[in-house]
Amino acid sequence: MKSPSLDTIMASLPFNLDDTAEVNATFRRWKQHHAAADKYLIDIWTYCFIHRFFLTRHTVSDGDTPPGFDEFFTIVWTHLHQHLGKVCQVGYTNWVAVICRNTFASHRSS
Repeated sequence: MKSPSLDTIMASLPFNLDDTAEVNATFRRWKQHHAAADKYLIDIWTYCFIHRFFLTRHTVSDGDTPPGFDEFFTIVWTHLHQHLGKVCQVGYTNWVAVICRNTFASHRSS
């Protein structure tokens, strides 16, 4: 069975991947109320953001996953979830972007 495409997964979000205000509002709501539905949306958004971040930095043919993606994703995802409780409520999207950028820079230099 083939995995759903990134576009298909992004389409399941009730907001655009670049709608940082809505993502941050959803994160704040989750931090305040711990609703599973909000956590699910944050996880889907985070997955899509990490995936798109990495893919936009590589040239790959349709359907191919660039070398190193799995390792990059695992490092970022693990770091994010280990430190999720420390994130301020207003800056989730920026925090994820910084983690991606720093991890990508480290990943490329190693």
